Amino acid sequence: MKENEYRNGADDASFGGASGKAEAASAVSGKADLRDAGHRAPETCDGKCLPPMHSDETLTPPMLIVMISRMHQNLMRNTETPGTVMSQHSCRMLIRWLAREDGLSQLELARRTGLKPPTVSVALGRMEHMGYVRREASQSDGREVRVYLTETGRALEEQTKARLRCADEIAMRDVTPEESETLCRILLKMKNSLAENENSADPREKRYLT
Repeated sequence: MKENEYRNGADDASFGGASGKAEAASAVSGKADLRDAGHRAPETCDGKCLPPMHSDETLTPPMLIVMISRMHQNLMRNTETPGTVMSQHSCRMLIRWLAREDGLSQLELARRTGLKPPTVSVALGRMEHMGYVRREASQSDGREVRVYLTETGRALEEQTKARLRCADEIAMRDVTPEESETLCRILLKMKNSLAENENSADPREKRYLT
């Protein structure tokens, strides 16, 4: 309902006595309810409401991880050479896997990256067009397509790894080696807990039952 309709309802109430005033009050109240319903604070899995805004002191470790990850990705994106494919997550994953093990099939790439086969096919088509990979029929099975990095693709991966090291150094520059070791141990515990629960219907179920 539009703002002017509420105003008209309130104006009509001034000429309609108590009945009109009650209807106008109900309309305004309904509008407030709609506003409240659209701006409810997010809830945790325990049903507790979180505050809409968070200061550094109220950020939980998982929230900090998400925030740091997003900032790290932004830094990588901002330092990327214009015109490359590394801004796309699928292309980054494919190039990194091919740099580790060249000559994988498209199906193997889909399995290792966790990407859907159509996504892999589209990404490889673009990368091939830009000269980063080449696709060849398998010598043992003509129906299978193998993917290889070109020299241009390998050079791009080396540039990306150098930018990644730089971003990591910026993120860790105020962290001591001892703090880094402690942080890694804590993050590995969180990673293992999530790995135990990521396929559970109830995120809390497996952790609490074991």
